[in-house]
Amino acid sequence: NVDEWIDKALVQNYTLVGAREGLKSSEKNVKIARSAHLPTITGTVGYQHNATGGSNSFFGNKSNNRSASLQLNMPIYAGGAIRSGVRQAGFSLEQAQQNFDFQQRTIVEQTRNLHTAINTDVARVRARLRGIESSQSALDATKTGYEVGTRNVVEVLQAQRQLYLSQFNYASARYQYIRDNLRLKQTVGSLSPDD
Repeated sequence: NVDEWIDKALVQNYTLVGAREGLKSSEKNVKIARSAHLPTITGTVGYQHNATGGSNSFFGNKSNNRSASLQLNMPIYAGGAIRSGVRQAGFSLEQAQQNFDFQQRTIVEQTRNLHTAINTDVARVRARLRGIESSQSALDATKTGYEVGTRNVVEVLQAQRQLYLSQFNYASARYQYIRDNLRLKQTVGSLSPDD
């Protein structure tokens, strides 16, 4: 069923997965850009130990220093940089959404086309097989006619040529079926080394 193949493609196709992740990343970048106007708090803690003195440790000086600080940053106005960053992130999000939509439509179209092509390939392979059977029957009849004298050797060679052409067309149809099958699996994202 083509809908099952499309569902697989929308979940597993590596191009679409990449576009989906790009969209998620762009959504997070918009949130980050919007949060640039929020206040930030930075904290630092320090500890320092100093020992000085002579060779005798009883007469030396020792000191321990501890420090802690908090810094509050409140962006009041940054010359429009924050608003500009939010707009730029919004445009990037729109671009990522359009890319995702385009990839999704492309995958659906490719999957439908390849599914239709495979169905056509199956019918073509069957028809080419019937063509081989028909050409073989024609060759047998022409050979029989040649043996009894009603056909000449040129007609036998033409019938044989037609059989070889039918065999070639059958092999080509099978090859096209295999290629379309592999392309469909690649589009869906289920192509494996066994394939």
